[in-house]
Amino acid sequence: MNAEALEHARAGFRAAARALDPDAVATPTPDIVRAWLTIQTARPQPRWLAAAVDAAQRTDLPFADDACAWVEVFCRGWVQQAIGPFRRAAEQLLSSLPDHPRAAAALLGWWRITGDRPTLERALSLLESTEADPEALRLGWHATADAAFHHRATALLGEDPSLLPLHLWPVAADLLDLGPDAFARPLATWASSPPPPEGVAVAAAALALPPLRLVAAWWIPDELREGPMAEAATFPWPALRIRFERLPHRDQIHFRAALGDAAEEELEDVGVVAPWLESLVAAADRGPLLSDAVRPTRRRGGLRR
Repeated sequence: MNAEALEHARAGFRAAARALDPDAVATPTPDIVRAWLTIQTARPQPRWLAAAVDAAQRTDLPFADDACAWVEVFCRGWVQQAIGPFRRAAEQLLSSLPDHPRAAAALLGWWRITGDRPTLERALSLLESTEADPEALRLGWHATADAAFHHRATALLGEDPSLLPLHLWPVAADLLDLGPDAFARPLATWASSPPPPEGVAVAAAALALPPLRLVAAWWIPDELREGPMAEAATFPWPALRIRFERLPHRDQIHFRAALGDAAEEELEDVGVVAPWLESLVAAADRGPLLSDAVRPTRRRGGLRR
């Protein structure tokens, strides 16, 4: 591990969190709300989530101008805390989503929190387009375990991850199992020429937190579309790395996971996926990202269906 690159990622996260203090942000954007939700995973203080909830309830923001991004981020918010404002805000914008591949990620987000099958089918049909981006294709892979989505996404990422825009760093980190080393060159420039903090917060968290490697071993395709897999695929850990294996014989879906260099564990009861993953990430050292933040407290959330 490149210790210098890791520290650049950590320092970038700390600086971004300071710059995105909710009290200093007058007009949140979808990227800022996503950054708040990401910061919440490393700094579980009520203020970050409260700011995201407030944004969902505002009446002065032009939600319809960027419905795809807002629906996606509100669905992310619902995953972190299953409360009314996030879901209502997303539902009100559903009719504004265009029949275009850029809506696929938002549709998949809505399907994850509702289980609405027509929404999934619409999203997958949009992903057939050559205009689908790597982030949406990754979500399509998570929804189906279809390797074709993975191959298309990785092909679009190119051969040099350090050339990717910030919003694709978490995608590349997951699909290609990358750490800070792969982004050492751009990370080294952050101190003197930092990108927008909302992008930095999300990208840095995916690299600075220890990876949570999750394997879903399956036989029955429909189980990939049920609640346990939804909880696994949407677990709010920025450094989540998902992989799929086909079971050698018919059986219910199985989950195995490991945080960082820890030994892999297998979940015995698929009905408690989220609490199990929470217990694993509880061992993560968030100290380097906390700076002046208070000691972490337990996340509140719930099953999203």
